[in-house]
Amino acid sequence: MELHSEEDFDEHQLKLMKRQIEYFKEGKLELDGLINDLLFLRDALKKIDPNLEKLFTEKILDLESVYSYTLEHKMKNLSRDDEQTINEAIGDITEIISTILLPVSHDEKNNN
Repeated sequence: MELHSEEDFDEHQLKLMKRQIEYFKEGKLELDGLINDLLFLRDALKKIDPNLEKLFTEKILDLESVYSYTLEHKMKNLSRDDEQTINEAIGDITEIISTILLPVSHDEKNNN
């Protein structure tokens, strides 16, 4: 896949984020892997609104907090509160990704 512009590159990274979230939901990716992948892909973005980046990072911090707590307490299973925190953060991250993708996809269509 050849990426011709920063917008193409960013759109690809955002789609990879969505794929990793789906892998996590399907049980194919652990929470720590999801966190690392989302951070790596966020850092690879060429252009991102600072406010959206801040929101995105805050939601990843929610995921990291749950992960750190479970490690620290050697927990095998998540509590309902932990599961809710994870689900809410992932839902918010997915919305942020979609918000970022809309202008990228819209700009691409207008340039063609």
